[in-house]
Amino acid sequence: MWALAVEIRVTRGCSAGGSVGVNQNDYGSDRALLVAFGDLFDRTGAIVRGRAILTALLGSGVWLTTRVPKAAVPPIAAAFYQTGIGVVACARVVGLRPTTSLVRVPLPDLPLKMFPTALDLDSVRLFERPVDVRSVLDQLSFIHNKKQWGQAFRYTPRMIPKSDYDALIRQSEYPN
Repeated sequence: MWALAVEIRVTRGCSAGGSVGVNQNDYGSDRALLVAFGDLFDRTGAIVRGRAILTALLGSGVWLTTRVPKAAVPPIAAAFYQTGIGVVACARVVGLRPTTSLVRVPLPDLPLKMFPTALDLDSVRLFERPVDVRSVLDQLSFIHNKKQWGQAFRYTPRMIPKSDYDALIRQSEYPN
C-alpha cells in the first residue's frame, strides 16, 4: 500500500536534521503546522479514501483546508497525519490562496465550499512507513493528555512546536 508514496516522492525532503533537504532556519519559525485528515465523502456521496486524497493533493503541490491558523505564515514546515495510520508526509507551505484561484483542482468531486483555502507546497516527502505517534508520544509537548493523545489531532490545521515536528520527522527517517 505504501509503495505508491515512493513514486511521487520529491528528492528535496523536509528533514529534521538539516543534513538532507530543508533545515529549521529555512522556515523562519520555531513552530510548524500539523494537518490531520481522513476519509471524506465527495459531492456524489461516494467515499474518497484518505490515501487517495493525500497522493492527489500532495502530488499536485497543494493542500485544501478548512482554515489556517493566523500564526501559519509561509514558509512553514507542515506534517500530515492520517487518522488511524500516523504521520504520513511532510512538506513546506510556501503560500496561501483561496481555492477559487486554483486552475486545476486535483480532486474535482470534493465539495470546495468546505475547503476555502489552498496551501501551496514544495519539498513534499511521503514517508515509506507512517510514523506511529505513540512511538514518540513522550517527546511531544503539544500533547498534554498522553492517554487521550488522539484529541490533539482534532481541529487541525494547528500550530505545534518545531521541536515536536522534528521528533516526528526524525522518526520517519530512523524508524525503530
